[in-house]
Amino acid sequence: MNRTSSLYKSEMKQYLRDRSYVWVYLGMISREAQNSAKVTSQLVDFAKDDIFGTTQFQGYYATFEENFFKADGSMYFMPEEAKYYSVLNQGAVSDNSVTIQFDKAYSFGGLTIDFGDVYPTEFTVNDGFETHTYQNDKAGTFIVNDGFENVETLTITPITMVGGDQRMRIHAIIFGLGFVFDNSNLISTKRVNTVDHLSLELPKKTFEFTIDNFKQEWTIDNPNSYARVLQEKQIVQVTYGRELPDGSIYKIPGGKTSLQSWSNTHSTASFKAVGFLDDSNTTYYGGKVSRISLYDLAVRVCEDMGVDYKIDTFLKKLYTSNPLPIDTHKACLQMIANAGLCSMFEDENGTITLKTSMKAPRYDITVENAEYSNTEKLTNGDEVYNLASFEKDYFKADGSLRFYGDTDKQGVVSNIYPTNNGLSITIEFEAIWTFTGLSFQFGIITPSTITIAEYNDNTLSETHTYDVDDTNYYIDYEFYEVDKLIITFSNPDDTRIHLNKLLIGTITDYEISETDMRELPTATQTERVRSINIKYYEYVEGTKKVKAQTNADVGENLVTFNTPCYGYTIEGCTIKESGAYYVVFEANEAGKVTIEATEYEKVENTYSYQLRRTGQDVVLENDLIGDADLAERVCEWLAEFYAGEVDYSISYRGEPALESGDRIYLENRFVNSNLILVTSEELTTGTGMSLTNTITARQISYKL
Repeated sequence: MNRTSSLYKSEMKQYLRDRSYVWVYLGMISREAQNSAKVTSQLVDFAKDDIFGTTQFQGYYATFEENFFKADGSMYFMPEEAKYYSVLNQGAVSDNSVTIQFDKAYSFGGLTIDFGDVYPTEFTVNDGFETHTYQNDKAGTFIVNDGFENVETLTITPITMVGGDQRMRIHAIIFGLGFVFDNSNLISTKRVNTVDHLSLELPKKTFEFTIDNFKQEWTIDNPNSYARVLQEKQIVQVTYGRELPDGSIYKIPGGKTSLQSWSNTHSTASFKAVGFLDDSNTTYYGGKVSRISLYDLAVRVCEDMGVDYKIDTFLKKLYTSNPLPIDTHKACLQMIANAGLCSMFEDENGTITLKTSMKAPRYDITVENAEYSNTEKLTNGDEVYNLASFEKDYFKADGSLRFYGDTDKQGVVSNIYPTNNGLSITIEFEAIWTFTGLSFQFGIITPSTITIAEYNDNTLSETHTYDVDDTNYYIDYEFYEVDKLIITFSNPDDTRIHLNKLLIGTITDYEISETDMRELPTATQTERVRSINIKYYEYVEGTKKVKAQTNADVGENLVTFNTPCYGYTIEGCTIKESGAYYVVFEANEAGKVTIEATEYEKVENTYSYQLRRTGQDVVLENDLIGDADLAERVCEWLAEFYAGEVDYSISYRGEPALESGDRIYLENRFVNSNLILVTSEELTTGTGMSLTNTITARQISYKL
């Protein structure tokens, strides 16, 4: 689930919500030019030259310019110190012109410039060869339909501004044609995401939208139509917005997709886009019999595929020696995800993502600066005694304290302050995880403060300090994508920290209530699973010889095999590279060559687990699972999913922050804390951009 603010969460739970917004961006851009562009001209000191990416303009500073300053609350006073100017993104602001430099010459059709509310009514664009002059009679985005050939620089110069003596502001610029549709011209949108929790199938992602076409700008038969310059695989990006009680608009990225098709009627135009994986059919040949972490293997496939990727660091802990078969890159990534307890999907930026989807990762707790620690008692439900200790304002003779000795009933007791730097507890999760809340139970005296440092892949992400006011202290906070927490306690003078319990909170604080639903859910009994059987394989050197013949060309040649092999020999040729299913060799002359090799022998084993006494038997075959330990972990993961006995179909008022693969709570009159796993979500907008979610979900059982 997308991380959102507390004000947004509160707004979404209101019986009557404020207005919702949708923006759809359709871009026919030169990605190379977009990625290499830099502003090289002098800007004013409060400007920001980040106008080529996804960073958005955030609001105007009230500066003294002709017909500019407004006293209606829509503008902001500038910070007193220059170092804080960038807090509010102003875009590129210039007293003269804005010059853009590329790393080499590029050609692109069209130019899209977002000037905002303060725009030039006439301006020029010089591309190094000639100067083009344009008239602009409206605010916002200006689209230049001219083509630009072999351009290394662009200079945009205002001639006249809408308000007179004003600075020119460029909020964003796109090298190509870019169109933004919003509440004013969008008729409907539909986003559908399906993610297989177990990565047994590839994810599916589609986005469709319909706009009004009364001006015939998108009529395909119109020779001046924008639709005539559309191309498949252009970027389609959606952003959802919600007006908050303070008047601001909270924006949530809704996903990036690739344009697939478009059509029109006399009054409307419709577009369909799909996930980038749908457009990918490239093949991976690089499978090898060699020990490698699943993380490194996933990186190898993604880099060979040439895509942006995000791989869960948990896969660094899992290894295989088995080869990937010759298959599409996306099928190979799916196999890695399945062996690595991950779901596979495209995130809101279109990045290929493998993310751990186990119910909760295992974790280790270490304690520093403690006189005594029993970390096992910290996190379970067993009783823990308050220990008698001769400290300021601590010792009581009322029978409520116990003397040292019963180690099974003691938590963590720190050294006395100030002979140390305070008690420190480190929680290390085996995988990156998101959860809400931490509970602390102290002895008679509480520490003064708790400081929590959050880490993601050993990189510090956030630090927060809390003032403790109760011996039972709860931190209601979402710890977002962390794999380590370092918790430090500051104690009053001449006292120790007596920590009896440290309990990790819930997976989520999000719940779909009955008041959110458009109708009560449809519940379906799932087909029960009796046993789970995980096949695992060992590849050993065999004795069977194989041969293959091919007509080689001069230079490098690739030959593939249907079975895994090793020990390739090719008479008269030089072998450059080989794997389990392929060999690359160099031939000095064209002609028929013979390749000889030996087949690996594939030894099969099975790890089994009985979930129930009755039901069907599930068998998982994944060539990457190569030992019983990994097979057991995968089996536990599957058991969590198949232990659920109910599938739900739920229609409720929309929540754009929700994603397939999320675990959330569903209000249920018969089941307390009814945790469900979202397997598919459909988000639609209609008249007035009102939102509706329809999701399918599996009930998650923790009693295996």
